[in-house]
This record gives sequence, C-alpha cells and structure tokens, in this order.
Amino acid sequence: MLIFLGAVACFAISGVFVKYSLMPASSTAFWRQLFSLAMLPFVFKEIRALSKRDILTMLAGGVIFGFNLIMWNYGLVHTTQANCNLLANMHIFATVPLSLILFKEKIRRPFIIGTVIAFAGLIALITGKADPGDGSLIGDIVAFLSSLLYGAYLVATYSVRDRMSALCAIELGAIGSLVTIFPAMLIVDGFTAPTSWAAVWPILLIMLFGQFGGIGLTSVALGRIQATMASILGLTQPVFGAVLGLILFREVLTWQEIAGIFIITLGVYIAQKNKTAPKKAEQAAVETVTEAAAEAAIQAANTK
Repeated sequence: MLIFLGAVACFAISGVFVKYSLMPASSTAFWRQLFSLAMLPFVFKEIRALSKRDILTMLAGGVIFGFNLIMWNYGLVHTTQANCNLLANMHIFATVPLSLILFKEKIRRPFIIGTVIAFAGLIALITGKADPGDGSLIGDIVAFLSSLLYGAYLVATYSVRDRMSALCAIELGAIGSLVTIFPAMLIVDGFTAPTSWAAVWPILLIMLFGQFGGIGLTSVALGRIQATMASILGLTQPVFGAVLGLILFREVLTWQEIAGIFIITLGVYIAQKNKTAPKKAEQAAVETVTEAAAEAAIQAANTK
C-alpha cells in the first residue's frame, strides 16, 4: 500500500512540472515518453522471453495510457492543480467494473464503505474551494475522461504484472503510448522539440517523477495489491495536489477542504483494512493444506 501511495505522490509532483513546461500538452507527453525509452536496452532480453499475448496487452495498455497523458496534461494546463488531481483520479469508475468482469474480484463491505467515505471527502474538497469558479469546465471534463483511461491502463498492467518486471511494463507501455501521442502531437501542435534547457528540464523531471516514480511504483504495487485497491488509494492524489498547490501556487485551503482531506484519509484507511484479513485467511488455508498433505504422506508411509 505504501508503495502505491508513493506512486500517487510522484504523480502529483509531476503534475507541478507540467505547469512549468514551455511546450504544448501533447508535445510534453511525447518527449516525456520518448526520453523514458533510454531504459529499453535493460529489458530487451526480458521482452523477448514474454508471450505475444502479454506484450500485446501491455502495448495496448500503453496506447490507452497515451490518450490519458494527453488529456491529463491538457487538464493541468486548463484547470487548477486541485481540480485536475481530483477529477483525474476517478479511475475507480473504470477499474471496479473491469475487475469484476475480467478478474472476478470480490468487492467486500469495508471496501465499499471506505469508498463511499472517500468520495464524500472528495465532494467536500472540491465544493469547499475558496474560489469555486476557478478553473475551466472543459479542462475539468478532460481531466475526468483521462481518469477512465488511466483506470483501463491500471487493469491492463495488473493483468500481466505477475509475469513481467515493473521496468519492462514501463518500457512496453511507453512504446504503446507513443503510437497514440506522436500522431496527436502532429495533428494538434505540429512537431515541436525542446530547444533550450528551460524547455528540457521540466520534461526530465516529469519523466523522473511521473514515469519512473509514478508509473514505476504503480507497476511494483500492482504486483502486490488488486487494481480496485489501487483505485481507492489513488483518491489520495487530490490531497497531495492540494498541499502542493498551497505550497507552490499559494492556492489557499479552506477549513472544508482540510476536512475533506481528513475524510478521504479515513475512507482509504477503512477500505484498505479489508486487505489484511483475506491475506491471513489465504495463508491459513495454505498452511492447512500443507499440514493435511504432510499427514497424508506420513499415513501412507506407515501403511507401507
């Protein structure tokens, strides 16, 4: 859980540098992904050993992630830091239905209760803004749509994560995303390259925090937690976004927003408590089966 929370914090930090980027949204996304392919030689051997199905699944996830990045960057530029971090993390609306259909995951009561509480906190956070009209409606809509795409990317990564390393998932996803981002950049902005250090450094930091921090830690976490749990933990990103907005952009937090932050934290705590019991139950079941097998072996030996 802490690994994924680290990923959420990295995503929030990377969003700050998107605002500092001198390039259009699609160009920023393109160069971020292209720079990240510098690590591809380190996983080339692993990729060759993967099944075609896993490779295609991760590439398809990357294509979806490319659309997500374009919309996420657009949202950050055209609405507030807090609004974008809030709306771009509603991917629970995508991960829960997909996980129910594809993986037959059971949604238990503590998870549902925690999700409801967290959403109540989210409502308090967004409606408690000092200037509710701040931010673009189109930017808000695009940020929300990006969350649904990111939810689909989470599910794609989760489906193959136990058969490939986190770095391999990052690189395959980056390749797939370029299939989406490159033509979008050409159509919307034309080919734009960073030609000065002032244009390069925000992209490098976006790549560091967003790609290897956010996506990397997410890939590691999805090898240990379910995609649905990742989505509920992702609801904490507005908290990080609100704090960063306060520190860097002097976006004032009202008492209602502060209350919303605490409510979100409570909801996440309740939702993740459900994960401890099943693991203990699974471990107990394994131990029971092992003991039964050992007893059967002893009895068989005595019979002989």
